[in-house]
Amino acid sequence: MHSKLWLLRVSTFLFVGLLMSFGILFVFLPKKDISEFEKRKLTPMPQFSWKSFWKGIFMDSLDLYVADNFPFREGFVQTNFTFASWRGWKNDEVSFYKQEVVTNTEMNAMDSSLTQNQENINPENEIIEGEAEKSPVKGVMIYNAMAIQLFGGIEASAKYCAEVANFYQKTLNDKAQVYLAIVPTHQEFYLPHKYRHSSEKSNIEYCYSQLNESVKSIDVVSTLYKHKNEYIYFNTDHHWTGLGAYYAYVEFCKQAGFEPLPLEKMERKVINGFLGSMYWLTRDKRLKENIDSVIYYKPAVEYTAFCNGKKNPEKRMGALLFAEFAKGPSAYSVYFGDDFSLVEITNKNLKNGRKAMIIKNSYGNAFAPYLVAHYEQVWVVDYRYWNKNLLKTIEEHKITDVILFHYSFSANTIPDLQRIKQLLTEFKNSPKPKKQIPKDSLSEKS
Repeated sequence: MHSKLWLLRVSTFLFVGLLMSFGILFVFLPKKDISEFEKRKLTPMPQFSWKSFWKGIFMDSLDLYVADNFPFREGFVQTNFTFASWRGWKNDEVSFYKQEVVTNTEMNAMDSSLTQNQENINPENEIIEGEAEKSPVKGVMIYNAMAIQLFGGIEASAKYCAEVANFYQKTLNDKAQVYLAIVPTHQEFYLPHKYRHSSEKSNIEYCYSQLNESVKSIDVVSTLYKHKNEYIYFNTDHHWTGLGAYYAYVEFCKQAGFEPLPLEKMERKVINGFLGSMYWLTRDKRLKENIDSVIYYKPAVEYTAFCNGKKNPEKRMGALLFAEFAKGPSAYSVYFGDDFSLVEITNKNLKNGRKAMIIKNSYGNAFAPYLVAHYEQVWVVDYRYWNKNLLKTIEEHKITDVILFHYSFSANTIPDLQRIKQLLTEFKNSPKPKKQIPKDSLSEKS
């Protein structure tokens, strides 16, 4: 009896002591801003206000802060990932990971303004009721040391993508020409059919078949197929390469009436040692052994550029087409330096009456710089972060070409498509920014 009581007291003492030790360490140990293992920003300490407290926002944020900053968290996460990597199935040919994959890893969550405006979604969207919650990503497969997201898009979402493009053309009427470009991913060219859930090519073709005649579609699938044996996709990242984007740009030029820049006439730059998003998601050793390089091509164009912030679209600053300081896991950010809500680029030596707006996510970053050689101005809008009415912007700045730029997953992601549709007419322009706009933007001969 006494021995049982003694054991109970000892175990209670150890348990309480352990909790107290972790509590003391939590208070006094320095906090990190970034998890080196997860390659993401950690949740900061939330600011207290009675409003956020009564709404429950403060406590929710505090829970996230504690979860991201408890003692020795990095070691626990690594251990957990090791155990998690044993799940799923593997053989010498392939490995499959069933992790939930965000269609754009840069997008931690859809911009809150989408949630705030859900009540404004048009009733016609109900034709795809129940599909909005379905992800077009069906996991990740490692095949031939290349990470491949498994595509699961359906015709209903592809049709809605076409409807959004048709809506743009109808609303803009003769104000601007609308183009729709949908880029396939690795799966379409490198994964055997027995491992596929559905066909990207068929999905894209169906989407294009639903377009009005006045909308111009860009056949990216066919042009990339001709170059599938070249380095057009990364092995360790979900994006395509600068070379893949170049071939899509050549196809776009055919539709837009431009003569594309020869590849050999552009400056070729290389960033070695790139391990991309799919490696950090899976930590598959075969990907680590098949490391990438980010190769980008710089058009010889003199330009000025401004950008608006991602978290604060009202903040305006100078910008560059190529952030040549990018390296390591962030090497793909060589294009513009980040995902900004807006990048406005002016060609200093061109007057042809043509102005373009490309509405895109991060997949469009590698494509957009090529356009600067052909337009007086290029407006690069990231629909995930921009929160102003695009119709007013298009009319005020006399935009002639509007390019809706997707990759196959975003073209089948209903919230993304709803967001893009909303941006044209339903968002009201915010008041003029309080922050002072720089007198001069950055300028470079790129």
